[in-house]
Amino acid sequence: MVVQRQPLRTELIRAEFRQICGIHLVEQTFSARIYFEFLFPDANILPGIAGGSDDAPLNPDGTRKGLRFYTESISWMNAIEPPSVLTDKLTPDKDSIRWALEVQGTFLEKFECNDFPFDTQALSVSIEFAMSNEGPFPMDLSIDLADACDVNAKHFVWDSEYDLGTRTKLVTDVRRVLQTRSYPDLTFSCYVRRRPFFYTINIVLPNMLLALLAGLQFFIPVEDVAGRASVSMTLLLVCASYFHYSGSLTPTVGYLTLIDTHALWCMSVVISMVFWVGVVRSSESEDLEYVDKMALYGFMVIWLLIQIVFVLRFSFAWRKASAELDVPAVLGGAEAREKLLTVNSRSRFYRTSVKGYDAL
Repeated sequence: MVVQRQPLRTELIRAEFRQICGIHLVEQTFSARIYFEFLFPDANILPGIAGGSDDAPLNPDGTRKGLRFYTESISWMNAIEPPSVLTDKLTPDKDSIRWALEVQGTFLEKFECNDFPFDTQALSVSIEFAMSNEGPFPMDLSIDLADACDVNAKHFVWDSEYDLGTRTKLVTDVRRVLQTRSYPDLTFSCYVRRRPFFYTINIVLPNMLLALLAGLQFFIPVEDVAGRASVSMTLLLVCASYFHYSGSLTPTVGYLTLIDTHALWCMSVVISMVFWVGVVRSSESEDLEYVDKMALYGFMVIWLLIQIVFVLRFSFAWRKASAELDVPAVLGGAEAREKLLTVNSRSRFYRTSVKGYDAL
């Protein structure tokens, strides 16, 4: 029969992204240095903690493991490999014990690129303590005392491509493995927003202009099929080569991003103009110039609609990214702190609490 002890209270009191070393969109990974500080209230006076549990594993010197038995149970759930430990220190604090933990490693993250290049990405580190809540050494993980969660922007070297947000998020959860086994889980996240200027100038603007240049054939007489075909085919070849080149600047994903959709629509306009060279000559209308003039108006309407839809989608994606990254301007210090301390329960069966930390 398993004797279950009183759960060891574990309070996260501080979390910080001290350095974000790299963000790799294609590999779906990022590298970072993260610092956590935990508090074990009353750990010095709890039996079996300060002096070691009778049935806890042995240290190399033959003594029983005390609090280290719990701290060594940490698992990095989304790390590619166990991160390098830079700091791992236990410090007595009256009846409590503080645990400072700093690591550096590479972590997996599912990056969403539907709104690329106007996207916001979350960088999350997920840890779990391999101490089952139903086992003999349970842990009670809480973030109620966490009031110092931050991301260090001073050493953020990717600021030429991303804006680093000041908002961080802590999520505690209970991961159920079996019907009778569940483990405490903690996720710490920060956010970055891509700077779209490079992609707008090098991809979006050229595609807009190339599609617009396809309308030059309307200024060539309808009877000059060779001249019109020469303009349309030349633009089509230029668009095809530029589309291939711009593909090397965008992430390779299995779906179309916002910028891919815009590029395909612009190329579709150029392709339609190639077909129009032959279609207008095969028309049975007696006034080909009038038909061609109506086609010019239709071309301009379609081109404008493509650009308007793109601008609207860009505006929506940018506002969404800004809302996820930045603190709303209407929040004052008191309101932000009130929001910071809000805890929401999201599940009847699994204890879950969420905190969103905003700059005060």
